[in-house]
Amino acid sequence: EFAARLGLPLSPSNNLSLALGSEEVTLHDLVSVYASLASGGSRPQSRTILRVYDRKRQTWTETPAAALPVLSPAAAFVTTQMLKDVLTYGTAKTLKSFSRQWPAAGKTGTTDDYRDAWFIGYTPQIITGVWVGYDKPRPGGRDFTGGAICAPVWGRFMRGALAGKPVFDFPKPDTVVSVLIDPTTNELATPLCPVQREEFYIKDTQPTKPCEKHGVPDLEPVEPEPEREPEPEPAPPLPQ
Repeated sequence: EFAARLGLPLSPSNNLSLALGSEEVTLHDLVSVYASLASGGSRPQSRTILRVYDRKRQTWTETPAAALPVLSPAAAFVTTQMLKDVLTYGTAKTLKSFSRQWPAAGKTGTTDDYRDAWFIGYTPQIITGVWVGYDKPRPGGRDFTGGAICAPVWGRFMRGALAGKPVFDFPKPDTVVSVLIDPTTNELATPLCPVQREEFYIKDTQPTKPCEKHGVPDLEPVEPEPEREPEPEPAPPLPQ
């Protein structure tokens, strides 16, 4: 049901085997699903024809943009932050220089026997999917992966598509908080933690326990506040 809400038509008969990739999907299907993350939780409706002009370049008819809320903005944002890592030190790290210039997120994919290679990536402005394979499926070799084959194609296209356009990051919803954690314990970082990392959490799900793996930081003694002298009683009112 959740996949259908995102625009991914799956057969109920496959049931638990869906986790193993037993359902075929098209490139259009995958781009539609990831578009919900790129847009902050709303699934844009596909449009084949945007508008039709008459011979005087006046708009004759137009298909308005429409979107259906399918995810909370917080869930979409946190998922996007995780998918950003794919381009920095994940399977699409060949796009690290791209992500330094344009905030972007994405996911690679490779089917069994290296028959199909995928990469779906997006920025706040545009989402693009790349599939590479053969019309008659056959193995492409051990280097036939989404990161090695599709990610570079995506990067070249996106550099041209985004050239001259303003650069901005994905907007953070108010229902998301950022904290510094120790990535080895996923607990709140302290001054003693040698490695600290900023992570985003849906509000009220962030860690609250300080990391003690590297020791407990010394707390400065807190001097007690001096006792206050009692305030004098107010003077009685003057006689009329």
